[in-house]
Amino acid sequence: MASSLAAAIARVVSSDPRAWLAALVAPLGWYGLAACEPDNATADKATMLTRKLARRWQLPGWLADVLIHLGSDEQMIDEVAEEPGLVRLVRRCVASAERRTKPLGIVPESIEETFDGVVIETDWPKGNTP
Repeated sequence: MASSLAAAIARVVSSDPRAWLAALVAPLGWYGLAACEPDNATADKATMLTRKLARRWQLPGWLADVLIHLGSDEQMIDEVAEEPGLVRLVRRCVASAERRTKPLGIVPESIEETFDGVVIETDWPKGNTP
């Protein structure tokens, strides 16, 4: 599953446990849609549901902030996100995982997956997860 891979990548590239947790729950809206509307799921609906669930479940502020801004553009992250660095780190982890599995559109396709010299290599063919 892409979220497990994203969390594993976050654990390798960062010592901040929040990055691991945020990467693990990044597809929160997709989980909700899979349970309620599996035949009618889209990236836009998943993003909207993520925002609603983050507020309704009163997720910790830092986690809600990261989840809500995963799909935002760089300028929005700079202007609005509480911790832009954490948002960018999780975006790179999710982007890296989505390139190795099925892309869900959680983050923009243009996000680079560079981690300050850490190279993420997998033996898994695209579309397969461990």
